[in-house]
Amino acid sequence: MLQNLLQGTLDAFYVGEEGRTLLHFAAIHCSVESVKALVAFRGPDVNPISAEGTPLDVAGVNIRDDQIKSLLRSVGGESYFTLARRQEATVKLPRSEGSRMLVLNSSGLSSILHIETLQQLERVSGRKVFEMFEWVVATGLSALFTLLMVYGRKSLADARQLYFKLRQNVLQHKPCSHALGEFLKAYLAPEMKMNTAKEPKILLPTMCKTATGEVQIHIFNNCLQDRFSESE
Repeated sequence: MLQNLLQGTLDAFYVGEEGRTLLHFAAIHCSVESVKALVAFRGPDVNPISAEGTPLDVAGVNIRDDQIKSLLRSVGGESYFTLARRQEATVKLPRSEGSRMLVLNSSGLSSILHIETLQQLERVSGRKVFEMFEWVVATGLSALFTLLMVYGRKSLADARQLYFKLRQNVLQHKPCSHALGEFLKAYLAPEMKMNTAKEPKILLPTMCKTATGEVQIHIFNNCLQDRFSESE
């Protein structure tokens, strides 16, 4: 299961008949390794509710039952009865005089963890992640996914799938700058410029080496009204 999750051929958030998820099935069949893999991908979302309750409710009754329940409880797993006793809280972003800033920096598989965390934030808040922040500062692969989601209109689920395509078709090339350029062309309009999008305000710091070996920092943006705002 872990291999399928990593390859993107299995969706950790799949919901089947009567609200059953893969985490429900793993708990029912007392598959410790599957539960661990799904928990790693689902993050804090370990209490999906089906017609039978939460994964903790449906954990089997065989000899491995206690191990499954202990594992689920250790990551915040609760029974439906416990959840039902709580008042449902509505997530509201408090008003303030300042600006909300999202800072992202990821490479490799940590990109998946970032995407899963942002997906959870969207589920809890009921809003798209870039609607909740006035500023986004991103480096590494996070900068690439920011471009794809803001300018390419891709969702976080799309970004997750694109990561695996990127890893297979781009990151294996050394150097990968040409392959990366071709990858972006496939998902972004050719006439797109940084200042095409006005919100959120975006800062994408990058380091470039000149012909003389000098390292310069360029900040591609859509808000500073400089030459990097006009970049394609």
